Amino acid sequence: MWASWPEKIANLKQFFSSKIDLKVDLVHTSFPYIPFVRYSADNLSNGDGIEKGWFKANVNPLGQGYDIVLFVCNTNQWLLTNTARGWRIDDGGLIETMLGADENETMAWQNGRIMSTFHAEATHEILHALFTICGRPDSTHYWYDRGLVENALNDIIFPVDNSKELDELRLKVAEATTLVARLVAMFKRLFG
Repeated sequence: MWASWPEKIANLKQFFSSKIDLKVDLVHTSFPYIPFVRYSADNLSNGDGIEKGWFKANVNPLGQGYDIVLFVCNTNQWLLTNTARGWRIDDGGLIETMLGADENETMAWQNGRIMSTFHAEATHEILHALFTICGRPDSTHYWYDRGLVENALNDIIFPVDNSKELDELRLKVAEATTLVARLVAMFKRLFG
C-alpha cells in the first residue's frame, strides 16, 4: 500500500476539477499472480499488458457500479518490459484501464518536464475514458506526446443536460397552445 495514495488521489481530482468532480474509491487488492500477454499488432506495437480474460474475471467485479476502473500495479508486478505501461482494454460497458508505476517513480517528458509516472499514466488513461464517455474525438495522445496532457481537458465537452429547460419550454408551449385554442373558440363565438 502506498502511503501517498491520499495525495495522489487529491492531485488527480485537482487535475480533472475543471471538467468533472472525480470520485475515487480506493480498493486494495492482493493477487498472487497477474498474467501478462502481448497484445495484438493492431493495438500498439510495444503492447504488453494484463491478460484481458483475467482482468475481466478479477478486476471488473470490483468496478461494478462505476464508470471507470483503473487497476494499478507496481512495476515489480508489471512482468513485461515495455515502454507503454498504461492500457485501456474495454469493449463496451465498464471502462477498463490499467497502469504500472511505482509510488515515487518519475518520468521526463520530451519537453524536459518531470512528472510522477503514476500521475502521467493515470491522467492519460482517465482522459481516454472521458473522451469515450463524452463521445468526442480523443486528443489524449496528441497532448501527452508533447508533455502537455492537461491541454486535452479543453477538448472534453460533455453533452448538456437541458431536460429541465426542455420541460419548462414544453409547459410554455402547452400554455400557449391552450391560450390560442381559447382565442380561436372566442373568435368563433363572436364572429360565427
